[in-house]
Amino acid sequence: MDTTQVHATPRLEALIQEALQLAHEWGSSVIAERLAAALTAMQGSYEAIELDLLATEVRRQGRLIALSRSERALLATLALHKRPVTREELVELLYAHVSTGIAVSQLKVYVHRVRRRLGDALAIVCTGDGYMLGPSVAVDLRQCELEVALAMRTRGGLPASQYARLVRTRLRLLRRDVAWLRTFAAGADLERRLDTLLFDVTLRIAEAALAQSDITLTTLLSHSLSELDPSDERTAELAIRLNLARGDEAGARRAFHRYSQLLEREFAAKPSPSLCRLITSVAGQAL
Repeated sequence: MDTTQVHATPRLEALIQEALQLAHEWGSSVIAERLAAALTAMQGSYEAIELDLLATEVRRQGRLIALSRSERALLATLALHKRPVTREELVELLYAHVSTGIAVSQLKVYVHRVRRRLGDALAIVCTGDGYMLGPSVAVDLRQCELEVALAMRTRGGLPASQYARLVRTRLRLLRRDVAWLRTFAAGADLERRLDTLLFDVTLRIAEAALAQSDITLTTLLSHSLSELDPSDERTAELAIRLNLARGDEAGARRAFHRYSQLLEREFAAKPSPSLCRLITSVAGQAL
């Protein structure tokens, strides 16, 4: 594939992204590499605007664009949806404190302002009854979620380059500007997505570390997962596998019992059959 001849269109980019995801799912590494190269070349054929939700920054060709809080809120709200967001939804999310007529006028004003500040009339596209981000706007959250989702389809070790990207994503999530998320209506939804992403990327890095017998790092990440969501079964499974890797079968059983008690206390539920089989078969003792 001659990636130098690929030209950007929104539909072509979407098709390549879908094909790339399928290639990863099928384990076709050569095809995935070629598709990734084509996507990179295509995205470089227009002046990309980077919407960095983790740092709450907007950049064009690496240059930081200063935006007001209301302008950032508009971009962030649109970034949370891949579909068009209707005017009614935007009015409710962004301007619920004013009358409908004034809110619609404010929306039009801010759409115009953002387009002008970004220097791109298609940064926000009108879809008839609403708006969506244009093809020149790259949203870091979407890219991070795709990267982590692809990594979560496998278990065990990871290629060095993929592992490094996940580590960088986790560090960015840990350093994100949490306070700003609470200043606009859709902030709670964004914060939940970021929390979910942080849990998933931490878990996947921990699994890779355990596969490499890095007990120290796995232990640190296991503690982080317990703080993020102790009720998630994947947290308990990692703790059990970590203890077994240490040769501590008693510790594995204690981790299982702590999780069982938490489920019973909080949800009146029991661990899944697969987790029960893990502890009984590997620890070699009935519970």
